[in-house]
Amino acid sequence: MPPLEIEHFNFAPKIIVHIHAMRFLVDYIRGDIYYGLSYEGQNLVRAKNQINLLKGMMKHDL
Repeated sequence: MPPLEIEHFNFAPKIIVHIHAMRFLVDYIRGDIYYGLSYEGQNLVRAKNQINLLKGMMKHDL
């Protein structure tokens, strides 16, 4: 792996979690048209959970 990739290796999981948070939030805003739901508002809950996960990752520098 090139040095630049190694230097940013720990950043990738944070980006993935952020992307999922945004995808869940956008789906919620657009009327839950993409992801399946078990209950109303589930995509908003998913987005919040992903944001909390990201906050934890940032706090513990994971």
